[in-house]
Amino acid sequence: MKLSREDWLAHGMEVLAEAGFSALKADLLAKSLGVSRGSFYWHFKDLRAFHVALIEEWHQRATEQVIDWLEHGAEESRRLCALVQRAWTASSRTERAVRAWAVHDPEIASRIEAVDTQRIAYITDLLKSAGLTTEQARARAIFIASAYLGRIVLGDERSASLAPKQLEAIVDLLQSKA
Repeated sequence: MKLSREDWLAHGMEVLAEAGFSALKADLLAKSLGVSRGSFYWHFKDLRAFHVALIEEWHQRATEQVIDWLEHGAEESRRLCALVQRAWTASSRTERAVRAWAVHDPEIASRIEAVDTQRIAYITDLLKSAGLTTEQARARAIFIASAYLGRIVLGDERSASLAPKQLEAIVDLLQSKA
């Protein structure tokens, strides 16, 4: 079986979500795919290069693709609501695994910090487009990002108790100028 770089990254994302960062080793990944480690090293110089590519894949999936989806698939006035609803209904396993990895790896932590900054900036822009001042928007964006991280800690089951209408009401309050 011939695997592409994308195949390795997709498998790495699955393994990260299921087993955590400690399972992201070339021999373990190759064995679970039923191939030799040579296939891994054909696509990645070393394990660190794979880790860097994997965290970039996470960034693309969990931030860039979400922003693109919002920008092209939701009305401007509904983007924040769509984002919050997606954040509250999507699986948190990968996000939780990436953040656990960051505790043990300063380079991964630095990358997550950059992604968090990007996410907060995007949410700030959404709130500013709703008429909030920059100061109000940034404070509320930080609050929304913090609530999301709390949802990650709670896990999928406990945080899923908010109904779409409840989430919409919360977003309406956060976007209000009061």
